[in-house]
Amino acid sequence: MFQRARKVGVVPVGESSVNNEKTLVIHIGDHKTGSTAIQSALAKKEIILRGSQIDYPASLNHNYLIENLRILGKKGVEPKSRPGHPNFSRLSKALRNSKAQYFVLSAESLEQCDPDQFHELVLSNFAPYVDELRLVVYVRPHSGRILSTFAEQTKIGWHQGSLRALVRKSQKNGRFFYLPRLRKWKALFGESLVVRPFIRSELVNQSVIDDFASTAFSGTDWIAETGVPTNESLTLKDLMLVKHVQSHFQDLPKGARLGVGWELARSCGQLSADNRGGKLQLHQALAQEIHDAYLSDARAVDAEFFSGRKLLEEDLMKSVSKALPKAQSVNPKDYFSPDELRILSVLSESMKVMLMKEDKRPWAAYFREQRTANLQRGRK
Repeated sequence: MFQRARKVGVVPVGESSVNNEKTLVIHIGDHKTGSTAIQSALAKKEIILRGSQIDYPASLNHNYLIENLRILGKKGVEPKSRPGHPNFSRLSKALRNSKAQYFVLSAESLEQCDPDQFHELVLSNFAPYVDELRLVVYVRPHSGRILSTFAEQTKIGWHQGSLRALVRKSQKNGRFFYLPRLRKWKALFGESLVVRPFIRSELVNQSVIDDFASTAFSGTDWIAETGVPTNESLTLKDLMLVKHVQSHFQDLPKGARLGVGWELARSCGQLSADNRGGKLQLHQALAQEIHDAYLSDARAVDAEFFSGRKLLEEDLMKSVSKALPKAQSVNPKDYFSPDELRILSVLSESMKVMLMKEDKRPWAAYFREQRTANLQRGRK
């Protein structure tokens, strides 16, 4: 059944060069707020509009654009387009030529971009070809965001330390203090910025895909026919399995570790086991520390972006009351026997050799050369 999109605040940013009205929707995150589910639905054309079309120029997402922005800011010239990765100039041309009523970009990595630089780029590259602009951002309550980020960073091999270490690091770099960043986006984009709480009870139909459809395509009837959920969270035991494997890959590039982490997580989900255990949770001392550190930020965001409703503040309070008495171990040794860890290590080292292969030689020849190289090293 088609549903009517709710009204959201938007402002015109330019005059369309085509006959039909055109809206540019830019989904800018945040991380860990269902972005993969939204992007998958868009890429698979699972969101259908009545009487309107969606143009989503991506096989999955536009997260590569954050690196394009960095290079553009550093060198003054943006990188050339690559297959499946159109640069801003190519996207601008695609927007200009698109016959769809909605042109959508989605990149949660834009959470970390320079808003001033991005605003200037939007005005110069996109604004002349659209009638309306909508920037959609989801904000996850602080405790859940930190916990989810720890799991994600562990999965992709970018963090090998403890949960407390990540909490302390994030407090120093200010990553999870939302107010300064949201205020800057608001000052630049005004009512075109729509901030939504990533809280299940607050989402349309308790679904982030439905909520995005209702927000992004405001005023248009829509239907979402979504399939299998993506990026499901790992159980604690599976997370420790992936952490141990990733411990062998720390000298590999970040991109390689990210790809391996996602593939391992997918395999863990498919090859489920009865004894995988529960989920990662906060313990009371750390939950209280997070509460105290982010309470002022939560209250300010509630006041300025959620009409004074205490959404983030109350979630911080609940996170303390629901926390475990003691911290869970995040050491793989507490979840696997020495023999199991040895098996994982053997397989991990073999995977590492394969991941380091950079040429197109057949695998048999590659491994033969590896054996020869090892033999030569043994003679020295």
